[in-house]
Amino acid sequence: MASLDTEQLDTAVVNMVRSMEGATGDPYSASFATAANSGLSYGLLQNDVAANPSARTTFQTILFDAGLSGPEVQRPVGMASTPGITRLAFSTNDLGIIDSALQSQSALVDQQDNATSQLLLNSINLLLSNAALNPNGPGVLSTSAPDATALAMAGAWSNRTNGLLQMAAYFQNYSGQITNQAIQQYISAQKYFLPQLQGDDGASFVNWMTRINAAVASDALTYAPLSSTQENDILMTGGNLYMLQINSDGSATFISHASTSGQAWEFRMINSAGTTLADSTLSSGVGSP
Repeated sequence: MASLDTEQLDTAVVNMVRSMEGATGDPYSASFATAANSGLSYGLLQNDVAANPSARTTFQTILFDAGLSGPEVQRPVGMASTPGITRLAFSTNDLGIIDSALQSQSALVDQQDNATSQLLLNSINLLLSNAALNPNGPGVLSTSAPDATALAMAGAWSNRTNGLLQMAAYFQNYSGQITNQAIQQYISAQKYFLPQLQGDDGASFVNWMTRINAAVASDALTYAPLSSTQENDILMTGGNLYMLQINSDGSATFISHASTSGQAWEFRMINSAGTTLADSTLSSGVGSP
């Protein structure tokens, strides 16, 4: 089984997290999550001002560099940093000023996205490296064939917690097989999802997993069945074509975009609405349509 190279892995993880976070709108405008401890977010990776100190510092710099000063900066930063804040807490004028600042300082927004992406990818690499040290094997966190759902869960959790140090240590010493169920059990037991701490608008793990599954199957990672004689799927992301093995439990495993020499692969490229975008046969080693 061929390995997924670093560039392919990075693209897949970032695309999944972007999709899971719902970052499909204008990255240079304010957005608001439904989770109880989230604040104002911005950028492609939904940099959360309440949960991410780096995002908060950059947001403050954005407002200063846009020409605001003193209370004009501190008040919106304070509001944006409030866990559970919603759009309704801001006046139309407030949001207009914030969006104008984000747009005029787009380079700083991009800079924060890059920093968040790097932290995310470093965290995933740490998790995969630690899982490789587990005496029972890395399971779905194998560096050669990581499971798509496992990557989506880990990436989204890293984006929520600003790293995976504890998760990486946990699965390095995990006593059982590292499966998607084991990862779900670990994340669902975290304080963020504990029912007694949630209230009416608390974080629901069921809803979180629904978004994870949607991210894996979204336009960011679009795959469609091959002919009935094949057991693999094609994965399309970031302009690249990859092989995706669908397992018996419905999970997905990355393989490679290079097949056995001389082997041709029939594929259909579809979007989330089920519309066929391309229908063809690719020969071995072809990496993009």
